[in-house]
Amino acid sequence: MCDSCWPLLPVDLRAAIRKARDARAKHREAVASIAATQWLNDHSPWALAAQRVGDDPP
Repeated sequence: MCDSCWPLLPVDLRAAIRKARDARAKHREAVASIAATQWLNDHSPWALAAQRVGDDPP
């Protein structure tokens, strides 16, 4: 996660990434990062705008 995206994530997703990093569990960090990326994609301004007007998200 980049520094500008990190604060946008919900606390539980940030905690999962931190916990995996602290445990040095690269596979768990990857899974948590993929979930975080999906959350960011689902909650992007473009996706939210598409939902409001009834379109499919980008």
